[in-house]
Amino acid sequence: MFGPGIDPEALAARTSSRRGVKKTKVPVVKKAKGKMRKSVQDSNKKIERMIEANNQKIVKAVTQWFLDNAVIDCETNICPSFSGFSAGKSKFTHQPPVTAGNKSPETHFLNKNLSNMLSVEEIVSTYPPKDDDANNTARDNAEVVETIVEGTFEAIDCDQVLTHNPSEDGAASTEIPSVKVQRRVSKRLRTVSTRLDSPFRCEKRIRSIIGHSEAVDDSEKALLQRPLTCGEGNLLTSKDINEMLGRQKAMPAKIMDSLCLVGRYILRDDSRKPRVDILDSKFVLMLTKLYSKFSRSESRAEFKFSKAVIDRVEGVGEVDPVDLSTSKIQVLDCNANLRTDASMFTEIRPIAEMLPYLFKEVAGNEKMSQVATDEYYIERITDVPQITSTNDSGLVAFFIMLSHAIFGREGSMEFDLTQIDLEAKKVVTVLIEQYL
Repeated sequence: MFGPGIDPEALAARTSSRRGVKKTKVPVVKKAKGKMRKSVQDSNKKIERMIEANNQKIVKAVTQWFLDNAVIDCETNICPSFSGFSAGKSKFTHQPPVTAGNKSPETHFLNKNLSNMLSVEEIVSTYPPKDDDANNTARDNAEVVETIVEGTFEAIDCDQVLTHNPSEDGAASTEIPSVKVQRRVSKRLRTVSTRLDSPFRCEKRIRSIIGHSEAVDDSEKALLQRPLTCGEGNLLTSKDINEMLGRQKAMPAKIMDSLCLVGRYILRDDSRKPRVDILDSKFVLMLTKLYSKFSRSESRAEFKFSKAVIDRVEGVGEVDPVDLSTSKIQVLDCNANLRTDASMFTEIRPIAEMLPYLFKEVAGNEKMSQVATDEYYIERITDVPQITSTNDSGLVAFFIMLSHAIFGREGSMEFDLTQIDLEAKKVVTVLIEQYL
């Protein structure tokens, strides 16, 4: 009905062009790829069979070569050897007779006459006797060792073998000379074992000082490491002293307070009146903290300052009262480029307002009790020696302040900046003598 060689489904797919009829897609089978895969598998199996057959041939050939070239050793406890190789200690070997089946052109027999071969007794007689406990135990056991040679059996008594002396047969006995073996000595240095540390508690510091004499006495070393106690809790170590002399960084507050104490000690020996006193940075800090309460108080005349501030001004145990010669604040600035006049006045103004009320409260005479409470005038002194390094400002400010206290305004202007190192050493000497 559909004609020869035509698939009905394919014919229906080609002829169904009417609308509404669903077209089906006929899958095409690729037969060439399956044939190629099958041919590759067949060739792989064929190659594997050829390799396996070749391996079997190699194994058979090697086995046959070993069977044809084997040499039978007459000595007991020796592995069989092959032609061309030595068989351990044995010097007498025997090979099987050549036949038509196993004849090989590469095989050469060492001994063809079997009558010239040594017997087992002659072979055993070449061994030295054994006198240890194991051989003595073996001598007590009457055992028989049988050796197969050319299809015959010969019995050997163990007592005869183990007690045989080769010197009785005329063989020359050789003596082994004694050789002195040199003991190997280690080149590594001998040190104290670290295992002794735990039971005896030997620290590294203790082990390091053993055998070493101290160049400096312990008392002198302790004296050099002793800190200086300056005033209320100011401790200066040797490191602080070196930093002050070296001037590698800005001067900290504790060193400035210590210098102020040294200046107070120097000025106490001055016989001139009135005596000048120096107050440290702690007094300025305590006074500025009270300014917020002082400014908010309704009556500043009735404001009470703290006991610590009053003790700083009038001095504990001192009899001389406070006396002011002028009512102004003079600023000795050795580095005027750091701050302007406006910023300096803003910082000092709280002190200028509170000082009149503080001095009136601690006044010890009638003149000071009637002093005016007006704000002090702030004045920056000109012509003061100027520096540019902030690291030197601490020492220079102390020296200018001390010169002003002793020699007045003219003395502070005549200070020589080239003598800073020398003056610093003098101050350190006074500091050590006073507080060490």
